[in-house]
Amino acid sequence: MRRGIRVVFLAATILAVAACVSAGLRFPSAKIYPSDTDTKNIHGLLFKPDNPGPSSPAVVLLHHCGGMTGLVTEDWPSYLSSLGYVVLTIDSYGSRGVQRCTRKNYFQTRTNMVKDAYGALEALAKLPYVDGNRVAVIGFSEGANAINQRIIAFELDRKEELQFKAAISFYGRCNNMLSYSKDDMPLLQIIPELDVQRASTCIMAGKRTDMEYMLLMGAYHSFDDIRSSGRIDSWGNQMLYDTAATDKAREATKIFLARHLKK
Repeated sequence: MRRGIRVVFLAATILAVAACVSAGLRFPSAKIYPSDTDTKNIHGLLFKPDNPGPSSPAVVLLHHCGGMTGLVTEDWPSYLSSLGYVVLTIDSYGSRGVQRCTRKNYFQTRTNMVKDAYGALEALAKLPYVDGNRVAVIGFSEGANAINQRIIAFELDRKEELQFKAAISFYGRCNNMLSYSKDDMPLLQIIPELDVQRASTCIMAGKRTDMEYMLLMGAYHSFDDIRSSGRIDSWGNQMLYDTAATDKAREATKIFLARHLKK
């Protein structure tokens, strides 16, 4: 991408972030496993629309392996808050002194992220301007893996507890999604066609199950993250920013959330 385009995009992002109110929020991670004996104090960034109502819907954002990058601290919070959603981005790694996920630690970091997601849900439900029964979760790459491989299954066991209303997974793994059914939490998979490690399995799951999915033709992993564009991550994923794919994904997100978080 040419430098001029990048400068314009970043300037627009800065203006959009300035238009919403953000603040730090600390909350305890949730106890969701029988072996959990204590909780961790988690730090998050809370974004509010200009005039949140007395019972606003909300979205929890789960970051990728790179942690708290602008994708989840600027781009998506500014867009979602402009639609009227309260947004809480979780710093699952930084809260535990972890820089990023690796092939050695991903199982534990993913498990922790699930605990943090439910801790965030409980924290949002306590805010006077949030409707705790209208909260969705959105994950990117590793955050999407936490949704696909953990949170979807947990929702079935939390019938008497606070639950997420819907979920959106961006470029996550779908290895276990062939068992997804309409009885599970509503789920939208955003699938970049050229995400060669993940696309084929996610497309298969989308065709064989009740899972909603959007296939973005010509798009790569992290297509919505301009800061990662042109890189190959530690897992071998080619990353390339795609304006058209980002716009389509945002529109699909807008429609999906409006449908599932309405009163």
